[in-house]
Amino acid sequence: MNQIKCIIFDVGGVLISEKIEPVFKDANKILGEEAFIRRGKLHDIALKGRISTAEHYRVLSRETGVSPRLLRKTFTQAYLKIMKPNEKTISIAKRLKQQGYKVAILSNATEMVKIINNKRNIFQLFYPSIFSCDVGYMKPQKGIFTILLKRVKMKPAECVYIEDRKEFLVTPRKLGINTLHFKNSLKLEKDLRKLGVIL
Repeated sequence: MNQIKCIIFDVGGVLISEKIEPVFKDANKILGEEAFIRRGKLHDIALKGRISTAEHYRVLSRETGVSPRLLRKTFTQAYLKIMKPNEKTISIAKRLKQQGYKVAILSNATEMVKIINNKRNIFQLFYPSIFSCDVGYMKPQKGIFTILLKRVKMKPAECVYIEDRKEFLVTPRKLGINTLHFKNSLKLEKDLRKLGVIL
C-alpha cells in the first residue's frame, strides 16, 4: 500500500523557473556596480533570518552609496522580470492537492524574496511553507528538514521532497524522506507516478 501523503516542493528552479543568480546579475547591471553578492556573508545571514529586510538594504546602502529605496526597487524589478512562476509545476501541485495530498514548500530564501513572492500569491496553495529565513537553518542542514517533518506531522517515508540541486537531496534521503531530482515538469509527473503517487 502506498504510504506517501505529503509532497514538498523547492521554490527556485522548481516552482519558479529560474534560480536566483540571474536576478543578482541583472540588478547589479542596472545599478552599475556589484551591490548584490550571491555568495556574500550578508546574503548568508539574510538566508538564516539574522537580519531584517530593512536592515539588509541599509547595510547594502552603506556599502555602495545607493539609497535603500533604489536598491529595493531595483532588486524587486529584476526579481519579478526574471523569476517567473513555473505554471506546469504549480499545476501538478494543484492536482496533488485535489487528490488529497498535503503540498508543502521547503526553500532557502531571504525575507526580501519571501515578501516579493507573498505579494504574488504563489505560496497560497502550500502549507506549511518552510523558509530558511524563518527557521534559522538552511539546506542542506539537517535542522531545516527536521523542522519540516514536525510541521507536516508526517513520518519521513510518507513524504517526497522535490529539489533541482542534487547536493540538497543527500540530507533528506539520509532521514528517510523520498527524494526526486527535478529537471522538468514532465519528468516530475513520471517520477511521482513511479513512487505510486496519484495524479
